[in-house]
Amino acid sequence: MVNVSQNTFDQYQPSDEDADSDPTYYGFEDKKGNWYIMEYNMASGTFRYVIGSTHATYLTAWLARATQTYGYFNVVFANV
Repeated sequence: MVNVSQNTFDQYQPSDEDADSDPTYYGFEDKKGNWYIMEYNMASGTFRYVIGSTHATYLTAWLARATQTYGYFNVVFANV
Protein backbone atom coordinates (compact mmCIF):
# COMPACT_ATOMS: atom_id res chain seq x y z
CA MET A 1 0.00 0.00 0.00
CA VAL A 2 1.20 3.52 -0.77
CA ASN A 3 2.45 5.42 2.27
CA VAL A 4 0.82 8.86 2.48
CA SER A 5 2.53 11.18 4.96
CA GLN A 6 2.14 14.83 5.84
CA ASN A 7 4.15 15.61 2.69
CA THR A 8 2.44 13.06 0.49
CA PHE A 9 4.44 13.63 -2.66
CA ASP A 10 7.92 14.20 -1.20
CA GLN A 11 8.93 10.56 -1.65
CA TYR A 12 8.04 10.42 -5.37
CA GLN A 13 10.19 11.22 -8.37
CA PRO A 14 9.02 11.78 -11.95
CA SER A 15 9.12 8.64 -14.09
CA ASP A 16 7.15 9.36 -17.26
CA GLU A 17 5.37 12.17 -19.05
CA ASP A 18 2.87 12.16 -21.91
CA ALA A 19 2.04 15.78 -22.69
CA ASP A 20 1.34 15.39 -26.41
CA SER A 21 -2.45 15.62 -26.15
CA ASP A 22 -5.30 16.45 -23.80
CA PRO A 23 -5.47 14.99 -21.24
CA THR A 24 -1.82 14.87 -20.26
CA TYR A 25 -0.36 12.21 -17.99
CA TYR A 26 2.49 12.28 -15.49
CA GLY A 27 3.85 9.18 -13.76
CA PHE A 28 5.71 9.16 -10.44
CA GLU A 29 7.40 6.41 -8.40
CA ASP A 30 9.19 6.16 -5.08
CA LYS A 31 12.19 3.98 -4.28
CA LYS A 32 9.94 1.22 -2.87
CA GLY A 33 7.90 0.89 -6.09
CA ASN A 34 4.85 2.82 -4.90
CA TRP A 35 3.49 4.94 -7.70
CA TYR A 36 0.80 7.26 -8.92
CA ILE A 37 -0.24 8.59 -12.28
CA MET A 38 -1.77 12.03 -12.49
CA GLU A 39 -4.10 12.89 -15.34
CA TYR A 40 -4.49 16.58 -16.13
CA ASN A 41 -7.38 17.55 -18.36
CA MET A 42 -6.48 20.93 -19.85
CA ALA A 43 -9.95 21.50 -21.30
CA SER A 44 -11.66 21.25 -17.91
CA GLY A 45 -8.68 22.16 -15.69
CA THR A 46 -9.07 19.01 -13.59
CA PHE A 47 -6.54 16.69 -11.99
CA ARG A 48 -7.31 13.01 -11.28
CA TYR A 49 -5.17 10.19 -9.89
CA VAL A 50 -4.62 6.45 -9.91
CA ILE A 51 -2.19 4.71 -7.52
CA GLY A 52 -0.43 1.39 -7.02
CA SER A 53 2.30 -0.27 -5.04
CA THR A 54 4.68 -2.22 -7.27
CA HIS A 55 6.90 -1.22 -10.17
CA ALA A 56 5.41 -4.01 -12.31
CA THR A 57 1.89 -2.65 -11.91
CA TYR A 58 3.18 0.84 -12.67
CA LEU A 59 4.56 -0.32 -16.02
CA THR A 60 1.24 -1.93 -16.91
CA ALA A 61 -0.75 1.10 -15.71
CA TRP A 62 1.47 3.54 -17.60
CA LEU A 63 1.08 1.63 -20.85
CA ALA A 64 -2.71 1.70 -20.34
CA ARG A 65 -2.79 5.24 -18.90
CA ALA A 66 -5.55 6.46 -21.22
CA THR A 67 -7.91 3.70 -20.05
CA GLN A 68 -7.23 3.79 -16.30
CA THR A 69 -9.98 4.73 -13.84
CA TYR A 70 -8.86 8.03 -12.33
CA GLY A 71 -10.37 9.61 -9.25
CA TYR A 72 -10.25 12.64 -7.01
CA PHE A 73 -7.20 12.93 -4.76
CA ASN A 74 -9.20 12.66 -1.52
CA VAL A 75 -10.87 9.47 -2.76
CA VAL A 76 -7.85 7.77 -4.31
CA PHE A 77 -5.52 8.46 -1.37
CA ALA A 78 -8.16 8.08 1.38
CA ASN A 79 -7.23 4.55 2.48
CA VAL A 80 -3.47 4.66 2.13
